[in-house]
Amino acid sequence: MNYSSEVERDYDVRGWYASVQESRHDGGTPGETLVKVATGVVIRNPFAGKYVAELSDLTNPSSAIGHALGERAVALLGNRPVESYGKGGIAGTAGEQEHVVACITTVFGDPL
Repeated sequence: MNYSSEVERDYDVRGWYASVQESRHDGGTPGETLVKVATGVVIRNPFAGKYVAELSDLTNPSSAIGHALGERAVALLGNRPVESYGKGGIAGTAGEQEHVVACITTVFGDPL
């Protein structure tokens, strides 16, 4: 299944982002390279600037976001194992914290 296409179908995607950080050492003796990756997607908030009690339009399809971002992150790691992960979100100035939370609930997190 192409989860990125599913995300693009269900949300107004403004952009996809990815970053890879490779740390050889942090001032001490060089050791095994630590690789950290981050993936993200920016979507238009359909509820920005207004109160909406029912946020299921953000929550229900969010599983696809979790799948898509997880697949992208794993691909960036190559053959390295995933050892941990985190999730987060940022709302724009007209958005609410609840709008972000609606996108990164268990529905989103389970695929990760």
